[in-house]
Amino acid sequence: MLAIDVEPDDPEFRPGSLAPWLGFEACVELAFELRTMLAKATSSDVRLTWFLRLDPQIAYGYGSAAWAVDRYANLIGQLRSAGDVIGVHPHAWRWDEHASRWIADLKDDAWVEYCLRTSLDAYADALGEPCLVHRAGDRFMSNHLLRLLVAEQIRVDMTPEPGMRGLPMSPSRPHTAALPDMAMVPRRPYFPDLSDWRRPAAGQAGLLMIPLATADPGPLLGPWRRVARRVRNVRRPLHRPLLPWAPELRSSIWDLMARDIDRGELSVVSFAWRSHLGIDQPGRAALVDSIGALTRHRLIESLEFVTALEARDLVLGASGAAAAAVLA
Repeated sequence: MLAIDVEPDDPEFRPGSLAPWLGFEACVELAFELRTMLAKATSSDVRLTWFLRLDPQIAYGYGSAAWAVDRYANLIGQLRSAGDVIGVHPHAWRWDEHASRWIADLKDDAWVEYCLRTSLDAYADALGEPCLVHRAGDRFMSNHLLRLLVAEQIRVDMTPEPGMRGLPMSPSRPHTAALPDMAMVPRRPYFPDLSDWRRPAAGQAGLLMIPLATADPGPLLGPWRRVARRVRNVRRPLHRPLLPWAPELRSSIWDLMARDIDRGELSVVSFAWRSHLGIDQPGRAALVDSIGALTRHRLIESLEFVTALEARDLVLGASGAAAAAVLA
């Protein structure tokens, strides 16, 4: 699964600036470039998942939570015509008048709930259908948020990033609460336990969490760095999210993915990036090069590029049987 968070180029924009989302405009073009490359390599359609910012920060800063849908109706129509799925990507940013800056108010459950409901309501009003897929901003998840997603009948969440440590509050990252520790989150899709979103439930129903792709980058490091990582992360997993637009990875990322698929540690390989990558020339070039390397890698023969909802159907259909690898 290839997923894109559609949001302002500057996450801390000034309210009322109404700056266009140039990254998203360029990212749509980039998506069709990647789509063409991968469709040729797989001889099948390539479908993506897009997560729109429709939350109170957008409403306050742009005058309407649905600003992006109204401004980019033509582009969103093109994506839906291509078979892509649209979801929401709520952030819990609140404008602090005293400090004259945005603050991610993750500590306030009521505010997090308001941000989610604002996004879902704006989605339904603007697109004429209920939203089914979600990816939280700031890599935030909690049991309270999980229960809200289930109550709203969200079918897929793509927030988890296995292996990521919790991040404390920092003046340079204005949050009212630490970001959650995701070190022990499963690497394969799972139906979460409502009492602990990091743990799979006993049954299979309702909301499916699809983690982003992670792997142990140790084989790419020198022997001393590998030893140092193991000492530093004793009793903690060594896998980390891998970024296909990181110049240092190039084709190596697909060797790591293939290794873990062969071991049965991965069945769905999912990546997500912010839409500003469309105007980040070094990152964009590295992503195109990486996807180009994938089209020449042995992995390409066993991959199908699907949306979050299609991946959920495949996971449910593969219950009790060995699933083919799916690139998400």
